[in-house]
Amino acid sequence: MNRTTIRDLGQRLPIGIPSAEGSVLAKNFVLRPYKAQIDRHLSLWREANGEKPIAYLVTQYVAMVLRSIGDKAFTVDKDGTPTDETVFDVTQLFFADVMYIYVWSRINELDSYIWKPIKCPVCGHVTKNAKFDLFDSDVTTVDSVSELEKWVKLRHDLVLRTGHKTRRVKLRPVRWGVMHHEGLGGDRLDTAGYIQLQHSIAGVDALQSTYNVTEAELDEMRKIDLVTLQRESNSVSAGLDMQTHIVCPGRVKSKPCGFEITESLDWTFDSFFGSSFELHPPTEDTETGGTGD
Repeated sequence: MNRTTIRDLGQRLPIGIPSAEGSVLAKNFVLRPYKAQIDRHLSLWREANGEKPIAYLVTQYVAMVLRSIGDKAFTVDKDGTPTDETVFDVTQLFFADVMYIYVWSRINELDSYIWKPIKCPVCGHVTKNAKFDLFDSDVTTVDSVSELEKWVKLRHDLVLRTGHKTRRVKLRPVRWGVMHHEGLGGDRLDTAGYIQLQHSIAGVDALQSTYNVTEAELDEMRKIDLVTLQRESNSVSAGLDMQTHIVCPGRVKSKPCGFEITESLDWTFDSFFGSSFELHPPTEDTETGGTGD
C-alpha cells in the first residue's frame, strides 16, 4: 500500500475493480457531467425515500455520474436515471472507491475547496470562512490484488457459531453496500465502524471456506482484539482520510497560533455540493474542463 494525496493520485481509484482472472486492478474511471437533471432526479428520489440514510442518496448520485471503471460500463436510462443493475453494481464497489468518486466529482464539477467556520481549541480564534483544499486529502492506495486481504492474529480465542475456535482472521476491504445496512444511519462515517468491521472479516483459519462473522460472534470479542481488527480493517480498506485539516490563523501573544484543527469532513450532499462551496464569478482566464457530454 502507498500513501499519497488526491492531487497526486488524480482520476484513479484507491483500490479499483479486480479483473476477471483476479490478477489486475482496473483503476481508471470516467464520470458523466453533473447536469441539472441530476438534481431533479435526486429531488424525486428524496420525496420517495425521505427516511433513508445519506448512503442511499450517495449511491443514487454515483450511479448517475459514473460512466465507467476500466472496461466496465455503468449505464443509465434515456432520462438519465440509473438502471437497477447500475445501482447494484455501485453497491458492490469498494467503500473507498465510491467515496473517492464522490469527492472527485465534487472537485471536478465545483472546485477543490471546502469553506467552513472553525474555532481553534487552543487560542479560541474564530474563523467564519476557513478554507480546506480537498486536493490535499491523504489517500491510501492498494497497488496489487494480493493487498486485498490480510491475516490478523488475535490475542484471545474467537468462538465461532460452528463450535470452532480461532485466533487468526482474514480481512478484506469493505464494499459500499455495507452502508445500506439496516440500522446504519446518520452522516458520520465513524458510526459505521462496527458494521464495517463485521463485513470486513472474510475468513478464519479454523475453516477453509469463506466465513462471515455474525453480530453475536463479534459481540463476544475481547476489547484488545476488537481494537486490533478495527485498525487493521481501516488499513486494508484503504481510501481517503475523510477529515479536514486547517491551520489556525489566530495569534497567541503576538505569535501565530498555527494549531492544526482537524474535523470530520461533512459529506452530506447538500453541504458537500452546496453550502461548503464558495462561488466566484468566472473570468476570461478561468480554465474550462469537464467530463464530456
